[in-house]
Amino acid sequence: MGRGLSKGAIKRQKKKREQSVKHEKSLARSHSRPREPSQMGLKDDAMAKVARKVEKNGQRQWFGGSGEGDQRKSVHLVKCEINTRKKRNGTHYC
Repeated sequence: MGRGLSKGAIKRQKKKREQSVKHEKSLARSHSRPREPSQMGLKDDAMAKVARKVEKNGQRQWFGGSGEGDQRKSVHLVKCEINTRKKRNGTHYC
């Protein structure tokens, strides 16, 4: 296996080999394999390129949305006698 290599180098080789095996298995399971344009319902490679561009533009996020007016209002206490010690008009007679 690793004659003349240090223990760390042997470990790195072993880990790299295991990861490559895992990667191959996950590629076999994945659904997003590259396909021919005709399998995707497109006419040729140019149409596939346009479709990828449109998809990429659709996934792009719009930044700069939250300004001063978009912030949520904080909950305010109701202005009543209990909170402000001021009675509203018409709440007492004298």
